[in-house]
Order: sequence, then C-alpha cells, then structure tokens
Amino acid sequence: MPQMSPMYWMLFLFMTTMLMFILIMKIYFFNMKFDSMKLLNFKKNNLQFKWKD
Repeated sequence: MPQMSPMYWMLFLFMTTMLMFILIMKIYFFNMKFDSMKLLNFKKNNLQFKWKD
C-alpha cells in the first residue's frame, strides 16, 4: 500500500463519506417523496368520497 500524507487521507475519507451521504440522502428523499405522493393521493380520494356523500 502506498504511503500517503495525512492530509490526502483526510481529503479521501471526506470525499468518500460525502459521496455515500449524498447517495443515501438521494435514495431516502426519493422514497419519502414517493410515499408522500401516495399519501396525498390517498387523502384526496378519501376527501372525494366524503364529498360524494
């Protein structure tokens, strides 16, 4: 394994952690958005049914 200076290691770790974080957040927010859309549709349908009555 090549010898690296601590600064480079810090940068490398920082970059990798940031990338992982961004990926996780993207997936998480996409799922959340999807769920909220489903919930909104569900609420709308319920309201429509109530209005029909």
